[in-house]
Amino acid sequence: QDSKLPVIHHFPGCRKAAISNSLTQFIITTLLNGILILKPLQIFNLFISDVRNNPTTILASPLTADKLVRELKEDEMTRPVVELDHIVITCHRLRAGMDYIERTFGVSIPEGGQHEFMGTHNAVMAIGHDAFLEVIAIDPTLPAPPHPRWFGLGNIVFEDKLKDKPLLTHFVLRTSDIKASLAGLDKSDVAQIGKLHAASRGDLNWQITLNPTGLPPEGGCLPALIEWQGEPPVHRMSFMGPTLEKLRLCHPDPARLQQCLEGMGADTILADGLIEIESADPPGLKADFSHGKRSIWI
Repeated sequence: QDSKLPVIHHFPGCRKAAISNSLTQFIITTLLNGILILKPLQIFNLFISDVRNNPTTILASPLTADKLVRELKEDEMTRPVVELDHIVITCHRLRAGMDYIERTFGVSIPEGGQHEFMGTHNAVMAIGHDAFLEVIAIDPTLPAPPHPRWFGLGNIVFEDKLKDKPLLTHFVLRTSDIKASLAGLDKSDVAQIGKLHAASRGDLNWQITLNPTGLPPEGGCLPALIEWQGEPPVHRMSFMGPTLEKLRLCHPDPARLQQCLEGMGADTILADGLIEIESADPPGLKADFSHGKRSIWI
């Protein structure tokens, strides 16, 4: 089978038809190579990227499955797989957040420590899948930082919401190379996810992306990325029993959000169902847990 099947040429006045026929031919070539079923969004995005980058010439040039296979292989070799690192529950005071966990799950979450560079402190516990739950709040004993705190803490509007009850605010994906994970994203998504920041707590050191406003982007549906120096701390955290079954990302544009997550390497956790995207407006997060015979959601 010849993998170098030409696309329909672009003729003046026939742009829509040319694009439609070209995409059809593009799909045929990828089907012959057995990759469309495995990477549908990536295939389509490569086609659209080619059209955008070469709007006057791409439809007059042959798109080949050979080129596509090569690009996908290069992408897989350079982009690390990301995993769920932790989910974040913010609260007005840490004690209030710890009490919320005890009321919700019937377990006492252990205290973690202070983040002096952010003026916050936390409590943490493992929740299965090599992931953990973090309860975090402003630490009144620490000075306020010169920059916005993470996860919306310190934001006036956000803090007013936290006075009512703790909120599931954000989630963080773990990667071995943040820069490589960001390389496949649009500039607008990278800008929302934010710049890299060095962070530490006790003997733990890591790099994390932070939105410049401090607020979780896309209602918390667009994750932060974290790169630990050394072993992820979840392996030494207490497992109290509650197990995360599913993290639901509720977003008004599920297709765009899925494209972004796949672009940073979250294919596996999307495929196995640990993270699921639902259509909803305004955006936000929900988490399904099991604990003994109970099903609990927050």
